Amino acid sequence: DDLAADRLETYRARIAEAGASGKQLEAIGAGIETLRASAEQARADRRDAADRPMSPQMRRQLDEHNRTVERGRHEPGDVFVPPAQPPLPAPPPRPAPGATREVRVAVTGSWNHDNPHVVYGKLDEIRQRIDGAPMRVITGDSRGAQKLAAQWAREAGVPCDVHPTDWEGAKAQYDADAARAKNYDAEKAAIDKQYPPGTDHSVPDPHEPGTAHDPRQEALDELESAIEWQEKGEKAYRREAIRCRDEDMLDNGKPHLVVSFESARDRGGRDMVGMASDRGVPSERVDHRGTTLTLADQRPDLGAIGRRASDTLPVTPPQPPSPAADALQRNEKEQRSAEHTYETAATR
Repeated sequence: DDLAADRLETYRARIAEAGASGKQLEAIGAGIETLRASAEQARADRRDAADRPMSPQMRRQLDEHNRTVERGRHEPGDVFVPPAQPPLPAPPPRPAPGATREVRVAVTGSWNHDNPHVVYGKLDEIRQRIDGAPMRVITGDSRGAQKLAAQWAREAGVPCDVHPTDWEGAKAQYDADAARAKNYDAEKAAIDKQYPPGTDHSVPDPHEPGTAHDPRQEALDELESAIEWQEKGEKAYRREAIRCRDEDMLDNGKPHLVVSFESARDRGGRDMVGMASDRGVPSERVDHRGTTLTLADQRPDLGAIGRRASDTLPVTPPQPPSPAADALQRNEKEQRSAEHTYETAATR
């Protein structure tokens, strides 16, 4: 109605310039007033009408949004705080007197963890707990918590080792296994030609005297394993690449502590926390609100680690991240050939 009234006003101005009679102009003016009144009544009806019921899914999304806003703008005691600016690392503690060792902290977490205040606050707390000893951050190249940890280290002037994920190697391995699955009959025929069936192909194992291995059976097992992996899809290879990167962070980075920034929407760094537990490396879990879930009595004394040497952890700095071509080597449980995986990734 408002649009129609605007057009009528334009039309009235034009015919007035053309010499229209006053009676015509009055009739058009009455029509304009009627349209304006109708539009105003429609707006009043919309204001006074009852709200339509909100769907449960929309209600949950709105509640989560409101909680996020409240966490960012309010402190305990309902004191309003203006929206925070991008965080900055806290000032470093005074260097500890005497000889100290480097304390290495590995950071993992959810790709959906996008709150820099939580990550910066936890790493600042750890830096204070180290009590002046040198600190090194060990992290991956994923977005979310790991990206924020590398950003904190850069701004705080803390050394940081970023271990890459071999995405290209994962894709190359998937393509190689897919090609073997597509040419299964030819692959099987090649194995039969090299190792004819019905013949004993056992050879002594040079690494384990008194034992032997069958190269034909090993080739068949490797082919079947490639088929099984290819059926899982490319995502399985990407997950395996992430797992290999996390193992590289633990085995070559030699961290004294693993910090996992978790999210309610995914597993986050829980897999790496489990691997760290198997290796006897302590870990601390932090939720998306910044609350440390690990009990205080279960957290390591980082200051003591920095002041004394250890029989199990080396004092020298860790090795740099291993080449990406080695990142997709399968473990013995998966019965994959490490040599085949390395060659496929290295010659892609």
